[in-house]
Amino acid sequence: MSEPVKTDVVIIGAGPIGLFAVFELGLLDMIYNLGVTGLFNGFPSFMSYVQNQNWAGAATQCLRNGPSPQRNDWTRQQFLAAAAAATPTVPPNS
Repeated sequence: MSEPVKTDVVIIGAGPIGLFAVFELGLLDMIYNLGVTGLFNGFPSFMSYVQNQNWAGAATQCLRNGPSPQRNDWTRQQFLAAAAAATPTVPPNS
């Protein structure tokens, strides 16, 4: 297994702010690598998932040519974390 990518962002909790931070990190990484035009023109399925807040779907479409496998995996993990945070949980005994 590869070493994790380190960031300067700290996410506390899994509420709306934590959810926003994790998917935003993945999206910012995509924009940084591809540019806005490259993202919108080259990744229509990814953008459709993002617009529908389908983070698990976005995770399947964020593989880019050029970045290292570790960076691609880190970006994918941001969307998977957002999907996990967005999944409603049912309280016990409800």
